[in-house]
Amino acid sequence: MKRNLLVLIGLLVAVAALAFAVMDRTGVLAGLDLGFLTGGPRQNITLQSQLRDEATMQTQTQETLSPELMDLQEKNEKRLVSGCLAGKDCIPSIDSPKFVYAGKYAPVRNEEEVIGVFYNGEARAYPLKIMAYHEVVNDRIGGKEIAVTYCPLSGSGAVFEDGVQGGDSGTAAGGFGVSGMLLNNNLVLYDRKSGSLWSQMTGIALAGPKTGSVLKEIPSGVMPYAEWIERYPKTKILSTSTGFKRDYLSYPYGDYRENPVVYYGLEHEDNRLPPKTAVFGIVAYDKAKAYTAAELMKALPEEGEFEDTIGDHKIMVRYQKGFFSVSDADTKKEMPVRQSFWFAWAAFYPQTEVFMAEMK
Repeated sequence: MKRNLLVLIGLLVAVAALAFAVMDRTGVLAGLDLGFLTGGPRQNITLQSQLRDEATMQTQTQETLSPELMDLQEKNEKRLVSGCLAGKDCIPSIDSPKFVYAGKYAPVRNEEEVIGVFYNGEARAYPLKIMAYHEVVNDRIGGKEIAVTYCPLSGSGAVFEDGVQGGDSGTAAGGFGVSGMLLNNNLVLYDRKSGSLWSQMTGIALAGPKTGSVLKEIPSGVMPYAEWIERYPKTKILSTSTGFKRDYLSYPYGDYRENPVVYYGLEHEDNRLPPKTAVFGIVAYDKAKAYTAAELMKALPEEGEFEDTIGDHKIMVRYQKGFFSVSDADTKKEMPVRQSFWFAWAAFYPQTEVFMAEMK
């Protein structure tokens, strides 16, 4: 009897381990920090400390927000879904990043994609194969604190400066982390100063003392490493020496990028494009517009740029070898560009225009 019980327990453990591995391979458990299994660091956040943090944030929020913003926060909180069983910091951010220079020891191949940032005279590249395991890198570039973010579920990368639009520098002092929550299958960040929750796709605070504030976004791009290094040969590249034991050679979400499945619910669906189509999106003059590589290639002249419009405003669009950028046609100021899967862009910007070459 005892032996049979031990055999049954052994079988249950084996089945559970197999299910755990399958779910992790397909991305269901990609939000869990498995550092305690792999030997990597893991932040120990108890339920008691989480409740204390939430109570503190609620008190701060009540003291700082107007009734209108309190109402907005309440509505936003109902929109959020849990994407991590372990909650806040379930996916560990990189807070002390190390870098190497381009060359034969670079931890990325030419065809692999990176988030490229050129800011205040410095160029850096953050390989997506590392970002997929951490989603947030808190860094300092050109004398400024920044947060480099990437959401594998929505395929979106964005870089934010410490502080919000209109001043208030130091809003996010201490950096950003993964909140464990999702909105439209997209990463929701939290800042470690106020505890406020921020949408990675829009840069807008959804809840907490900073509700309604907008982060300062820095122009960046997602592109093959070869194209980035061609433009910035002296770039620094995020190293795999992160302090965590992760297999950065493997993609933790299986075939997610290729299949049409979206793990979590969307507030709006749009069938103008297949859901996992990669789009370049811009938001300017209260309008949103999305571009696909296929339509850009149809429209491009030999010089690699053309004039387009968003709303009633003229913009200059450039696309060369995977490098997409947009600037105001009059001021020449570069605009932040967001690359993401179509389903996520359309969910956040239901009224978005979609660029078509024949309509240019």
